[in-house]
Amino acid sequence: MRPARKAPGATRKLLVLSLSIALAMSGVGIILPVVPSHLENLGLANATTQQVALHVSLLAAGYALMYLLFAPLWGRLSDSLGRRPLLAIGLTGFAIGQALCGLATSLAAVYAIRLGTGIFSAAIIPAAFAFAADTTSEKDRIRGMAQLSAAGGIGFVIGPALGGLLGGIKLPAGGLPVAEFSLPFFAASGCALLALLTLRWLKEPVVPATARRLGSVAWTELARRIRLPLAVAMAGQIAVALFETSFALHARTNLGMGLVEIGTMFMTCGLMMLVVQLGAVARLANRVGEVHLASAALALMGLSLGPLAAARGTATVFALVALYGIGMGLLTPAVSALVSRRGGAHAGAALGLESGAKGLGLIAGPLLGGVLFGSSVAVPFWLASGLLLGLAPVFAWSGRRTHGDERGPTTSMTMSSMFARRRRTTAPGERNGRIDTTTSPDRRT
Repeated sequence: MRPARKAPGATRKLLVLSLSIALAMSGVGIILPVVPSHLENLGLANATTQQVALHVSLLAAGYALMYLLFAPLWGRLSDSLGRRPLLAIGLTGFAIGQALCGLATSLAAVYAIRLGTGIFSAAIIPAAFAFAADTTSEKDRIRGMAQLSAAGGIGFVIGPALGGLLGGIKLPAGGLPVAEFSLPFFAASGCALLALLTLRWLKEPVVPATARRLGSVAWTELARRIRLPLAVAMAGQIAVALFETSFALHARTNLGMGLVEIGTMFMTCGLMMLVVQLGAVARLANRVGEVHLASAALALMGLSLGPLAAARGTATVFALVALYGIGMGLLTPAVSALVSRRGGAHAGAALGLESGAKGLGLIAGPLLGGVLFGSSVAVPFWLASGLLLGLAPVFAWSGRRTHGDERGPTTSMTMSSMFARRRRTTAPGERNGRIDTTTSPDRRT
C-alpha cells in the first residue's frame, strides 16, 4: 500500500495558519501580567490581594464558561459555513473585545466585555484545528496538530513578556477614557487584527457535504465516538489548571523559590512542550498510534505531578517539571488528531466538543486547586496524579478495543482483513496469490 500523499499546498497553509494562531495566542498572553493592576484602577484600589485575586479568578472562570458553551456551536458552524469565516468571526470579536477592555471605565463593564470576548474567541481554536485536519492527509494530521499547538505555545510565551514591557507605558488619553494599564489590551487587539489579515493567504478547504447535515442523531453518535478522548482532554486540562494555580504557591511557600526561579520553571515546562511538539510527536504517533501516545502522555504527567508535591531539591523539581512538560506536549496534539479522525466529516463539530471539554477543565481545575490547596499543599498534585494515572490504562484498553490502534491509514487494516481481501480477490486457478499449475488451462508441459 502506498503512503498517503500530502495535500497540495498543505505546508504553506499550515505555516500561515500557525502564524495566525501564534498572533492570536500572543494577544491572549499579553494581558495576563496587567489584569490585576487594571482591575485595581477600575474600582479595586482599596481591595485586599485576596479580593483582587477573586475577581481575576471569576473573570477567568466566566471566560472559560463561554468557551465551554459556545466552542461546540462554533465547531459545528465551521462544518457548514466554512473554516475561514469562523476564524474571521472569532478573531474580529476577540480584537473588538480586547480593545473595549482597554477602554472600560468600570468593573462591571470589564465583566460584560470579557464574557462577550469569550463567546467569540471560542470559535478560533476549533476552526483552526479543523482547518488543519482538512488540509493534511491522515498520516500527516498529527504533525499539523502539533505544529498548531506549538505555534500557540510560542505565542503564549511571547505574549506575557510583551505585556510586562507594555504595562509600564502610559498612553496619552487624548479625550478617550484610557486607563493606565490599557496599552497591553490595545496590543492584544492589534495581534488579533494581524492574525485576521493572514487569512487572506488561506484558501477555504473542501468540507464534505455530509458535514452540512448534522442533526440530533448525528450529535449523539458523534459524542459517543469521541467520549473517551473528550474525557482525556478534560482531565489533561484539569491537571494543567491545577499545576498553573498551585505550583507557584507551592514553590514560593514550601520550596523558597523567588519569582525568577518560578518563572524559569514555567519556561522549562513550556520549552519541553515545544520541543516534543515540533520534533518527536509526529514520529511517535506514526509508530505507536494516537491512543497509545495519549495514554503514555497521561502516565508521564501523572508520574511527575505526584512526586512534585514531595520534592524539595531544585534539580529534582526541574526534572519533574520537564517530564510534565513532555507529557503535556505529547497529549494535546495526540488527542486533537484522534478527535478529528473519529469525527470524520464532522471534524469541526468534534473539535468544538473537545474545546468545550477543555473549557470545563479550565473551570474545574482552578476551583479544585483553590479549595484543596487550603487543606494541604500536596492534595491538588496527588489528586491530579491519581486522575491521570487511573485514566491512562483505561483509555489505552478502551481505545484499542473499540477503535484499534489508530496509527493511521497505512496500519488500520488488520491481518485478518488483509487475508480476507486476498481470499476474495483470488481468481480461479490461483492458490495464495500464485498460479496453480495443476489446474490452470495455461499449464505448460
